[in-house]
Amino acid sequence: PESEAACNILSARIVEKIDLGKINNTYFLAGIEIKNNQIAIECENQYTITPQKNGLIGVYNLRPLLAGSSSSPSYFNPKDGFLKIFIKPATSGFTKFIKKAKKETIIPFKRLVIKGRKSTSIVTDGQQVLKTPVKIEVVPKKLKLIVGKQRMF
Repeated sequence: PESEAACNILSARIVEKIDLGKINNTYFLAGIEIKNNQIAIECENQYTITPQKNGLIGVYNLRPLLAGSSSSPSYFNPKDGFLKIFIKPATSGFTKFIKKAKKETIIPFKRLVIKGRKSTSIVTDGQQVLKTPVKIEVVPKKLKLIVGKQRMF
């Protein structure tokens, strides 16, 4: 908020500790986006995900704007000790109007590795660009924030 409301929030000093993501040696708050779908995502050293072509692939700590209404706001909780893989298939032409079109997939994890046949660009928090392969992990309660009473993640 602005002006007096912002001062009231800061003076109340309600401090929350939230998770951060770590990609190689770089921290991120909101999330990362992957520019090429020709990747393999190895989760927790237990299984591998190979996304299909033409869709959005990201790893998020905070709820992305592209998450549909079916994604509960509480699912992207930066205080739960998990990051989330978010895969949203591309919709084009006729598939936009079919109710049974594929929905997004959300998978929580603590550690993963992203590899690609070719070097793939990964953008962290809309800023820094890294190349695959990368290791991603959650760092629980790494960042302290002053928040308002009504703050819901």
